[in-house]
Amino acid sequence: MLHPATTPTPKFGKPPVVETVIGVQFPELAGFRMSHFGLYGNSLDGYTLGEDKARLAEIIERFPPLPVIPQPQFALASSPPLPRVWYAAKSESELIQVQPDRFMFNWRRREARDSYQEYTTSGPKFLAEFRKFQDFCTSHELQEPSPNLCEVTYLNHVLPVEGESAIELFGKLFTGLSWKSNNGQPQIPENA
Repeated sequence: MLHPATTPTPKFGKPPVVETVIGVQFPELAGFRMSHFGLYGNSLDGYTLGEDKARLAEIIERFPPLPVIPQPQFALASSPPLPRVWYAAKSESELIQVQPDRFMFNWRRREARDSYQEYTTSGPKFLAEFRKFQDFCTSHELQEPSPNLCEVTYLNHVLPVEGESAIELFGKLFTGLSWKSNNGQPQIPENA
């Protein structure tokens, strides 16, 4: 069971965050069908059925990390894979994303005047919506989603200062990269 954080979180006067995503991944819900997206959307209060999106790939963490060697995969299926669906709030600043093995809650800065939604607000909202999704699954005779991965993502726009190119900014942000030619002279690449 997921619980809200009890440790104080940092506070920033004007954070550069433009979007946050809190999500969980769980084993594929057996029996989840396209009709469940509509039924779930109808059960939401304040969110409307939004858009079909490409499905996100499963994330598998291994400890210690092992090198990933791509393997060809073939599958026979009686129906196409189900997508991911976005359900947007009327303000479009909050978003719920669902696919048969993933549930996510987003806060998005839609306008410059939108206030950053701190984790102390978005975390409990995520938990409340995820519990409703778990109840939805149980009431529709689907297995209850049991998370095997939790994630929190913060998205920031980092823009170059006046007179600075995007590639120069890239080099400053990723300091482990070296912009040098074969003869050791500094050389900024044309693109990255």
